[in-house]
Amino acid sequence: MPISDSLRKLGKEISKNPLTWALHGGKDYELLFTASPSDQEKIAALTTDFSGTAAAQIGTITEGSDDIWIETETSQGNIVSGGYSHFKK
Repeated sequence: MPISDSLRKLGKEISKNPLTWALHGGKDYELLFTASPSDQEKIAALTTDFSGTAAAQIGTITEGSDDIWIETETSQGNIVSGGYSHFKK
């Protein structure tokens, strides 16, 4: 998951996990899509040519599970839905 150096620094300064902000933090949107691994180089070239930034691979779809897992440098586990709920009392 791409996280800027500035966000990492802020998280460290205030003892918060920037990954939580990246996953559940609000109104910063990114386009997510799936593609065949064989198209990875073409996608990187197209997105770089168009926007100046290559698309970041953030995951892999595997057969046999509906769970969403995350693996970081230090841990792994199931992602629990989070963020603001507009209809929650």
